[in-house]
Amino acid sequence: MEALELATVSQRVAVTWQNVVGATASGNSLTKTAANGWGNAGASSVQTAGSDAFIAFTTAETHTAKAAGLSVGDTS
Repeated sequence: MEALELATVSQRVAVTWQNVVGATASGNSLTKTAANGWGNAGASSVQTAGSDAFIAFTTAETHTAKAAGLSVGDTS
């Protein structure tokens, strides 16, 4: 029996942001500019992810709460 080799492939994709609200978009980065509060900033991307894709979220701060999500469509 042959050994199974697992491999990972990482390919960065340039993000095109749309519907930016309460934030600034620069390259792949999205930075909140709205006042403190929940649900008052965000954006959606033009790109879609395939069934074998992965999405990575990073942040520089370690002392504040964050949220990120994925959805189909951009209703809010």
